[in-house]
Amino acid sequence: MGLAEEWNQFTGKPFVFAFWAVRQDAAKGSGLDLAAIFQESRDHGLMPANLEQIAKTWTPKLGLSEEVVRQY
Repeated sequence: MGLAEEWNQFTGKPFVFAFWAVRQDAAKGSGLDLAAIFQESRDHGLMPANLEQIAKTWTPKLGLSEEVVRQY
């Protein structure tokens, strides 16, 4: 059984595979900690006020209730 199937059975929700790629020459010498940047972005999106805005923005686009979008 694959990861997506496991997630779906565990949560009952769909699974999305995501992949971030950066060319080595683009990141080399930048001094950026990309893992930290992605983690900060995730944390920012999960802040209650931001999560509310995300739910309000995506509810009409997805045709789902705000509660469903917020919980997912």
